Amino acid sequence: MEPTPRAPAFFEEHLAKRWAEGWQHRPRLLKEIQELGYTGCFSYLAQFLARWRRKAPARSVALETTMATANVAPRVGATASLLLCRQISPLVATALLAKLRSEMTTEQQNTVDALKKACPGYAVMPAW
Repeated sequence: MEPTPRAPAFFEEHLAKRWAEGWQHRPRLLKEIQELGYTGCFSYLAQFLARWRRKAPARSVALETTMATANVAPRVGATASLLLCRQISPLVATALLAKLRSEMTTEQQNTVDALKKACPGYAVMPAW
């Protein structure tokens, strides 16, 4: 059975070419194939590309869009033996950038200090 314009497989040649060129942003690929006549939905495309995402080699850190994981100080009163590492989401890290230090809790201040220590560029705002 031949794929139809509703199936991402119908556009596999175009998608494979773009993927090999490094264009792996699914919403962008969706827009491109929609311009070529794709009538399916984003979830069909995401499902189709999932197998390629699993096979893709790890990208270099310079190309990553997420923040590096930082070891964050334990909560106040925690013992050293219970020291745990936790990940801070990019959303939380960004929100802390916008918050005045005087308005932060002690835990938030410790988190910011740990992020600054682990990620020197954390507090540097890019010039867009």
